[in-house]
Amino acid sequence: MPDVYQQQIDLAQEFLNENPQADVSRVQCLLRKIIPTLYHPFIDKLHCQHTIGSTINVWGGQNQIAPQAKFATQYYNKDRPVESDTINTEQDLYEIDKIVRRHGNYTWGIRKLQELDMSNEKVLNVMDSYVHNADVEDVLSIMRTPQTEVQAFALLEAALTVDDNSLLKSLIHNHWIQNCRNTNYKPLVCAAIERLNKK
Repeated sequence: MPDVYQQQIDLAQEFLNENPQADVSRVQCLLRKIIPTLYHPFIDKLHCQHTIGSTINVWGGQNQIAPQAKFATQYYNKDRPVESDTINTEQDLYEIDKIVRRHGNYTWGIRKLQELDMSNEKVLNVMDSYVHNADVEDVLSIMRTPQTEVQAFALLEAALTVDDNSLLKSLIHNHWIQNCRNTNYKPLVCAAIERLNKK
């Protein structure tokens, strides 16, 4: 099922592309009020497609646009300032998430997110949503070291579905699982302990 919020953001970008006079900040403000916080980094990426540059007709050495000008400058391929790693990570995250939401391939998304900076909170939040939606076998084949509580318990749940206990043995010592206070996760911890005590 396609992501409704991502579709709304994509439609807003199409609107801004077709209407360069539109106020980007107002569109972003409206979207922030109606779309969950998880999508706000994608809303921040909205921009207008302004045509940069203009054509100056020079005839016989005379500038037709500003004939009285005493000074003129011209820039070709002016280098943009180097962007920080955080901005690059968020741009990559946006592109990955756009593809995953469109095609529903959470396994590919998990693999691609592991290439990004896993200390970034936004990357971890998106990773959590992918792990939650991915197939159990895919989670087991891709992830071995959980970075968040959600990932730890998704991996624990997946480990309980297979016969091999090696992953269970390593996960049971994970600090999120050992210090579990969430009542939704308690049955998983109990099932893992019970299974390990049987063998």
